[in-house]
This record gives sequence, C-alpha cells and structure tokens, in this order.
Amino acid sequence: MLLTIELDVDSKAVVYLLSNNDSSSAEFAPILDDCRQFMTLIPALKISHCFREANTCADGLAKAGSRGGQDFVMLETPPVEIIQLLFRDSSGSVCTRLCSDPAALSAG
Repeated sequence: MLLTIELDVDSKAVVYLLSNNDSSSAEFAPILDDCRQFMTLIPALKISHCFREANTCADGLAKAGSRGGQDFVMLETPPVEIIQLLFRDSSGSVCTRLCSDPAALSAG
C-alpha cells in the first residue's frame, strides 16, 4: 500500500490541473479524471512544480518515449541514454539554471 508520494512535475499547467478541479480543459478531462481518481488512493500526496533540469531522468524517458511511436512501453532496465542521467542524479550533481523572471525562482 502506498503511504506517501511526492510528485514533482516539470509543467506548471499539469500541477495546476491536477491540484484544482478546473473543468475548463474538456479535451484533457478523461485523463485528468483518471489521474485524480488514482490520486485518491494515495493517503498523502504532494504535487509540486520542479524545473526540467531537476527532473532529467523523467524528461529523458519522456523524450525517448515520444520518439518510439508506441502507445505503451514497459522497461525492465533503463535505456542506454538514461543510464548516465541516473548516475548524475544519484551522485547529487547540480545544474545551474538562468531565470530571467525573479518570480520563477520562488516557483521551483
């Protein structure tokens, strides 16, 4: 049973849509409803925005998936292009991001 999940998403729009019952996005309603229903199964869930640079493994998997042409892929081992990202992530390496908007610094 899942007890606590922290979900870091690199899209502010997705964080907003999942965190609010906004029905103005009718075209995304079916998947948002599915996500919200799944979210009710997790007793403690925190959804927050993070910059893409802080989520490089997920970003790399999403890019690889968009090139694959398949609807669903289950991986037993990380793809070669993700292994280096996993190593950098596990070693605690940092990445610098330039922000032109000072408000963006508090949004991360």
